[in-house]
Amino acid sequence: MFPLIYLKMRLEGIRSPYRNVKHLLIDEMQDYTPVQYAVIARLFSCKKTILGDAFQSVNPYSASGVDDIRAAFRDATCVTLNKTYRSSYEIARFSQRISPNPDLEIIERHGEEPEVLTYKTRKGEIEAIKNRIEAFESSRFNTFAIICKTQKQAKRLHKALEGSHARLQLLSEESQNFAPGVIVCTSHLAKGLEFDHVVLSEVTADNYHTDMDRNLLYVGCTRAMHRLTLTATGEVTDFVGSM
Repeated sequence: MFPLIYLKMRLEGIRSPYRNVKHLLIDEMQDYTPVQYAVIARLFSCKKTILGDAFQSVNPYSASGVDDIRAAFRDATCVTLNKTYRSSYEIARFSQRISPNPDLEIIERHGEEPEVLTYKTRKGEIEAIKNRIEAFESSRFNTFAIICKTQKQAKRLHKALEGSHARLQLLSEESQNFAPGVIVCTSHLAKGLEFDHVVLSEVTADNYHTDMDRNLLYVGCTRAMHRLTLTATGEVTDFVGSM
């Protein structure tokens, strides 16, 4: 769609309906393609603020790096924000081993070390997740997320966990909002969100093995503020197991 829009704009010109916009804010900058930025540059002549994290790109067919964005906005000023505040020091350090960023500065707010749990059966893994939910109910925390790689896996896990918590919710593309409690979702939908305790399910070598899988795992881990748990049935992914 956007290459066609860009071609039409170059051939026929355009009278932008957004001429009166004073300032444009774009979040999750890594999720737009270079041609989308070329269209945006022609639609909006106002000042712009574009921000995001290139390490959280989760779609290889719809993504841009900093250099791509600079090419679309040649007079832009680029500022690197390299301090991370969301996660505890231990969680941020763990996430950095999955997808290293040598420029990142981790704020020293200490907490529990992330845990990586492996089981011989899927039943054992699900029981462990239920135990974490039960512990959450009596804790000081308000939000708990179980993050899966795909929506199909999220639906399957949500069904297996039904009845384990009064406020168990499945987050999907159709969801309008969510309330405090236990959320089951994917890394794609968790992007931009944060939770007190995060569990990543099915973190196996078969499920997480490509470079894009590494990014999804990184996104999932960095959603956690205070506690992080990774579970797997069988062999854990090399992204975690090689640490």
